[in-house]
Amino acid sequence: MPKNTTEHVSNAPFREEFLRNEELTSREVCEAAGWMMKMKGRRGQYYVGADTGLLQRKLGIKPDTRLKGNPTRTTIPYDEAVKLVGVFGFDPVDVDV
Repeated sequence: MPKNTTEHVSNAPFREEFLRNEELTSREVCEAAGWMMKMKGRRGQYYVGADTGLLQRKLGIKPDTRLKGNPTRTTIPYDEAVKLVGVFGFDPVDVDV
């Protein structure tokens, strides 16, 4: 059981589908998962944008420099996986959700 008591599931099916599906945008996935962040535009105004770096770290596409040894993640929290099931068009049973 993970240290934070939150159940985790494999991120592999989500990563594979994200990399395979050319129609699915990073923004769509980030919006569905709530992975948005406040960003500053060129003219100094702030807006909310997709946190694509977090998306890549959560799906294990890029190493997570916040974790010791910079490993790539192999799991995501269950509640985040639930949000992603609809975006990717998965049957929840197929991805252990």
